[in-house]
Amino acid sequence: MLYSIGAIVNPPPLPSSRRPIWRYGRRVIKSYPSRPSFNWRLLGGAVAPILFVATFTALGRHRPGYDWRRDAVSSLAVPPGGTPQRFNFIVTGLLLTAAGDELRHRRAIPRGAAWLTQGAGVGLLGSGVWVTDAIAGEPAHPAFTRASHLHNISALPIFLGIPVAALISSVSAARERAWLWSAISGAAGILMPGFFICFGLSTGPAPALAGKGGIFQRLSIGAGFGWVGGACIRAVQASRR
Repeated sequence: MLYSIGAIVNPPPLPSSRRPIWRYGRRVIKSYPSRPSFNWRLLGGAVAPILFVATFTALGRHRPGYDWRRDAVSSLAVPPGGTPQRFNFIVTGLLLTAAGDELRHRRAIPRGAAWLTQGAGVGLLGSGVWVTDAIAGEPAHPAFTRASHLHNISALPIFLGIPVAALISSVSAARERAWLWSAISGAAGILMPGFFICFGLSTGPAPALAGKGGIFQRLSIGAGFGWVGGACIRAVQASRR
């Protein structure tokens, strides 16, 4: 009898599979398995953007005729000498796909945002499998091949999926009063597609942007991929509290 009263007054801690979380200002019990704070998949997601940018930056510096201010990152995958960038696409895609799955299991970001992050990883895999026809320093081929079309389609879950994921996370974070993360996510969700639109205009009807497409694409990548890395770092920090 005394034990029962004590259990009511001071209930035993919840098992790791029934952790309490805050959702929209209310304390809700969600049932999901406990996961360690340190995780290789989250580490990979945090490091992948840095490695991706560092790799294509180094490759661009050593590629004859390549101008990083003008040319797209995908042009580095065009043969001859395109294998390292294709490998860069594939490795980064695998890391982001795994990180998105871990973010989904941890509820670090909304489920839809996590699925879109995984979709971006799959898009990077497709970018590494199919190579664009546009060659650095030369005009685009007048008739795109099937591989180039598939490469462009693979870019959609990257440059559309990540911004949508960031905006979803921004709204969710605002509801939980995580104002700083909401602002960061919102900025990434706006800047990534904004810079990518400027990249597209640089090769078309905007003469003022001509020759600067590579700059805008890199700014777009930095905004979106930086958000993914930040989400992974935030997930690790939250699990240690």
